[in-house]
Amino acid sequence: TTAILTDMNQSLSSAAGNGLEVATAIKILRNEPGEERLLEVALSLGANLLVESDLAADKSVALELLNQVLVSGKAAEVFGRMVFSLGGPHDFLERSEQYLPKASKIVEYFASQSGYLQSVNARVLGQVIIELGGGRIHAHDVLDLSVGLDQAIRIGDQVNRGEPILRIHASSETEIERVQNLLSKAFVISENPIGLKPVILETITPDL
Repeated sequence: TTAILTDMNQSLSSAAGNGLEVATAIKILRNEPGEERLLEVALSLGANLLVESDLAADKSVALELLNQVLVSGKAAEVFGRMVFSLGGPHDFLERSEQYLPKASKIVEYFASQSGYLQSVNARVLGQVIIELGGGRIHAHDVLDLSVGLDQAIRIGDQVNRGEPILRIHASSETEIERVQNLLSKAFVISENPIGLKPVILETITPDL
């Protein structure tokens, strides 16, 4: 068993919300750039799994194998077959934009000042997803799979006042107004550049 401790001071990907997170995963499977934090963690988890299953001699060999299946398209192909085997469309990977639900309202949320993103309150972002209908308060709540947040900037990124920090995907103007008030509490912007933490803080393999 291996434990990977990661930096959770911000989300691993630039998106949060059911359908938007699936779209992010597909982006990685297609070997498209822009989700380096999530990809790094996914590769680390996969590499450790291959080593501990005796399918790779060491982590460097495992990472090479994983990168090969990403670049060759095999990882995406296998994912597509899995979706179809579970009752999904046979061309989900190729036409995911048509199959994934889309919110009726998509608006940008803008920075109130210029500087560098210093910190993100991930709890507030979770509350935003719930307010939009993408998370449950009660077990019987029905989720809206189209709502969420995407195109979020990362800690350390520079932003000017009036530039977008992220996009809100919602089903009504009322929801947008409500979560904009929440988002005003989610971000701290500093005048000075921010030192970045590594995504993977520590890998622990206990002696059993």
